[in-house]
Amino acid sequence: MTFRILLPAEFQDIHRQIALEWVVRGHRFNLREWRVALRAFDLLKEAAVFTTQGVLPFSAVYFRHVEEPYADRFIRSLLNAEDVTQAGVSGWAEVAGRIPGILHEAGLLPAEQPAARLLVA
Repeated sequence: MTFRILLPAEFQDIHRQIALEWVVRGHRFNLREWRVALRAFDLLKEAAVFTTQGVLPFSAVYFRHVEEPYADRFIRSLLNAEDVTQAGVSGWAEVAGRIPGILHEAGLLPAEQPAARLLVA
């Protein structure tokens, strides 16, 4: 079984494109791009994830495996940083690099699925 996400009908190609672009340069988005990105992220709250454990709400998977373990520490690092931009980019990269392993360990992502395919799903 592969990691699949059922997206709401309102999640259009522009939302998919901005979500993929956010991975590469979200820290440099302009105001228009942020507006589209925030709408895309809001729509993801309505998505469902097909896992080896059944169908789960995307927001629950995200909260448990990304936000809950990393958000507070990430925000603290930004508040304590002299260079917020650099701390944001490095902290973001660190968490992003851990996500595939976390999902594998939780049984949500099969070992045979490459991590690079997560956002393309």
